[in-house]
Amino acid sequence: MKPLWTRCVSHAFRSLTILGTGSATLLLSAVLWNPLPTILWALGVSGFLAFAATSPRYARRVLTREGAARAICSEARRDHLAARLATALEREPARHLAERHALPDYLSRFQALAARRHELPPESECMALGPSSLGRQTLDSLLDAYLRLALARLAILRVDGGASQVEREITELEAAIAREPTTETIRRRHLEVLRARLVHIAEEELRGQRLAAQLEAIPALFELTLERVGAPAMESDSEYAAGVLAQSEEAERWVQALHVEREGQPP
Repeated sequence: MKPLWTRCVSHAFRSLTILGTGSATLLLSAVLWNPLPTILWALGVSGFLAFAATSPRYARRVLTREGAARAICSEARRDHLAARLATALEREPARHLAERHALPDYLSRFQALAARRHELPPESECMALGPSSLGRQTLDSLLDAYLRLALARLAILRVDGGASQVEREITELEAAIAREPTTETIRRRHLEVLRARLVHIAEEELRGQRLAAQLEAIPALFELTLERVGAPAMESDSEYAAGVLAQSEEAERWVQALHVEREGQPP
């Protein structure tokens, strides 16, 4: 990201005031055949840009507007992820597990967290450079992370075949080889594939356990961060949230790769 002062200068230069007065002064200089209006305009613009680069108040205004634009994009992204999560919860085996209360209702939990986030008052310019702004960004990051981790958790549930079924197929295949030794060469390759699949399922189950643990931890961290919005120290929470977000982005990439491998196109 560009330094704050360069963003302030860029924002000031793109303002309608500078562009409008610039066009008017150029037209006036052309009509009068006198460069003085353009010279005065250039001096005024230089002073305004210097003010924008050094003024804390203008920096807070720019940060507030950037935060508002970022919030709109985040809301749209979360709405898309929440819709994907709702669709995933309607598929098997997630729906069957949810009906048996063997799977948490991740969508309801997310909606509850999002409602708590929306209860916060809008961020004002005086908050733009303070710890409250950092806390709000941490909350948004946790909401994004929760959705991505939940999608990854449900994707693991959709991996075809459980360990017990594969183990049963391995046992049956080994028994068939024992009964008919002449077919060992043909069936040995199938046996290797099943054993590799069993290892893969074990790895995915371990990944799912880690994701489930993270999903259980995020609401507690969210509540802690929510209580400390505006407190003087937010660095430790933000560092942990940044780590969770990085893991959620990795999980999102894994979900994309799994979907492409299984269905041939991204979700």
